[in-house]
Amino acid sequence: MDETINYPELRKLDDADKEFDASIYESFILGHDVLIALGQPRYAFIENSIVYYPVYLVKNGKVKLQIGVYEVLEDRVPNIIDEDGDVDLGLLDSPLLYSFVTEDMMEQDELKDEEDNKKDKKNDDENEIDSMPEQTLEEAKLEKSQYKQEDGQPWIQTFMKNNNFSIDDVAGDGDCLFTTIHEGLRSVGKDVSVDDMRKILADNATEEIYLNYKTFYDNALSQHDTLQTEIKFLSKQHRELEKRLKSTNDRKAEMDIITRASGIGERHKSAKEERSTAKEMLNEFSFMKGITGLD
Repeated sequence: MDETINYPELRKLDDADKEFDASIYESFILGHDVLIALGQPRYAFIENSIVYYPVYLVKNGKVKLQIGVYEVLEDRVPNIIDEDGDVDLGLLDSPLLYSFVTEDMMEQDELKDEEDNKKDKKNDDENEIDSMPEQTLEEAKLEKSQYKQEDGQPWIQTFMKNNNFSIDDVAGDGDCLFTTIHEGLRSVGKDVSVDDMRKILADNATEEIYLNYKTFYDNALSQHDTLQTEIKFLSKQHRELEKRLKSTNDRKAEMDIITRASGIGERHKSAKEERSTAKEMLNEFSFMKGITGLD
């Protein structure tokens, strides 16, 4: 729609979409029938009057990677949403695929996924710490059956339906990733300082490690800037709805405006919380700012 726009070609599941309950769509991409899911709308290019949705390739019920975007003009967004609140792909043009996407990626290679899962399990078994035996299914079910919801309990207990989880806060001083690992290791009898971990990382730095950290930083920066733009856009929409509400005397129109304003208000609140999380991530990996290579 706008050739001046360059979408960030990210492969991983965006943090903003990790808890998003996305619908699954059947699609035909690069000659293959595939399953895809859409992320939440992004407003990074709202100044160009364009809203876009990340497109994720789904295999075996799991997101494999991000492969492109669906874009739509800002004023068309209300018209592409169906009665269930999902995007109607039939009303959109074909998705814009990222440059790294190939036909081979579209193949539903379930056998390879199964082999990968076996390799992952083997690696997990090899790295298992004796002092932390794996919990059995029966033990997990028992703990869940004993779960009691209480006011003020940590969110992780509610999410896991298990009262045995707790959250330990660590300082957000740029060392929180290493501090978290340090505390985790200490809980199983291994004492490795933050300085030692940083030295180990520096001594073993590879191109892959560099790219991982660079991806973390770039994703956090992209998410923060996208949310910042979205928050401004939502605030603008809310102000416009307030003006419309004051100028109308039609009861039905008033209720419609109030309903839309309520939805925008809820999204505005959650977007601010997501921005706060993105800012923490950005601070955590701020040492990658301006870094363009290992040299």
